[in-house]
Amino acid sequence: MSLSQEKLYTMMFREYPDVVTVNQMSRMLGICEKAAYRLLKDNTIGHFRIGRTYKIPKPCICLYLQTSQCLASASLQLSSSNDRIAVSTAGNPQGRN
Repeated sequence: MSLSQEKLYTMMFREYPDVVTVNQMSRMLGICEKAAYRLLKDNTIGHFRIGRTYKIPKPCICLYLQTSQCLASASLQLSSSNDRIAVSTAGNPQGRN
């Protein structure tokens, strides 16, 4: 069952404004600010700038979370022996952000 874009938008990140800062985005995604800036620099997450300040519309973050681009950074493997999901972060062997 798939949630509509509008319903997903209203359910996720209710405590954040419609347009967030890099600091807020990093907290939303649970990543460090350096990684957040990298996502913006690579145009992985939609954004705009006002002067030198990045502004990120909340729907762009929701869209990022829905796309396979987000899953490309973490490889999911289903272990058939005990039905657990193991998550390994690509390029980050210690699991740190």
